[in-house]
Amino acid sequence: MRKRIRLMQESGAPALDRFEFEDRKGRIWAYVRLALPLSSDGERRDRYALIFDPETFGQPIDA
Repeated sequence: MRKRIRLMQESGAPALDRFEFEDRKGRIWAYVRLALPLSSDGERRDRYALIFDPETFGQPIDA
């Protein structure tokens, strides 16, 4: 995740990603995240905001 955020900050373009993970019971889950580059001084991209789509967060993926 840190690498993707670093690339987003370097490019200045927002990043929309879908992530999948497996829980302890072997179920596969997913969520969608939007990362937005921000600036504290109007020039440097030194901050970011992460937005998680509540409709997709924690939703199981059908096999």
